[in-house]
Amino acid sequence: MRPLQFRSLLRLLCGVALSLGASVATAAGTVRLVAAELSPYIGPTHAREGYVAELVRAAFERVGYTVDIRFYPPARARSVAASGEVDGLLPAPDSGSLAGEFVLSAPFPGANGGLLKKRSLAVPYPADAATRPLDTLRQLSHLRFGAVRGASVSAAFDGADFLKREYVDRDLQNLDKLALGRIDLMVVDKFRASDLMILHRPHLIGQLEFLRPPLFRSDFHVAFSRRAPRHERLRADFNRGLSALVREGRVEDILTRHGLSVRKPQASGR
Repeated sequence: MRPLQFRSLLRLLCGVALSLGASVATAAGTVRLVAAELSPYIGPTHAREGYVAELVRAAFERVGYTVDIRFYPPARARSVAASGEVDGLLPAPDSGSLAGEFVLSAPFPGANGGLLKKRSLAVPYPADAATRPLDTLRQLSHLRFGAVRGASVSAAFDGADFLKREYVDRDLQNLDKLALGRIDLMVVDKFRASDLMILHRPHLIGQLEFLRPPLFRSDFHVAFSRRAPRHERLRADFNRGLSALVREGRVEDILTRHGLSVRKPQASGR
């Protein structure tokens, strides 16, 4: 081989090596997450994909990562995340049902989950229901509950095997079942229920009501897959980034930008 040809080949090989090295470095700094749409908190059609997506991206970017989020139906999102194909799942509630497959990040302000019913249905619901959710569910066990398949609601609901539970793929399906009398109570976030009626079923406004106080109020977490090789490091780095956002007042700023009220987390990540 002539010297000129050898030098040209050497430059080409060096260029390929540098390109591959840059790709590896970029991939190492990218966190891959899957999410289930949960309006108004997160969704592909929301501004900046919603409050949760913006907060998670900001926390990771604060410590040097980029974030890629892909959306799936709840059951599919959990399955993909649990397999370790991606780094984690969001948003995740503080539920014991996730402990076997995921480790949870530190908490950030989350959902106001509860029960939606027809106004015409009389339901015994104590004022202190939120402080004793399992007892409350036992009192309602004669009724039919509708929930979304694959979405963890709370430790109390997930473990309440005595309930009559029916599962569908999307909240809107349950809203229609509730209106038609095929279920008695719909498990849903109160803001999500409002959005669904305003955007898709305005004729139901005034016919349905949300039981107060919310029975399943909970914080959100990022659930990192135990099968993903970086899960402990990513959790620690996310928690550092989140702490920085809290100190800087940016969590409140993000909530306000998305029209959501501020509520401080109640528990620590584990």
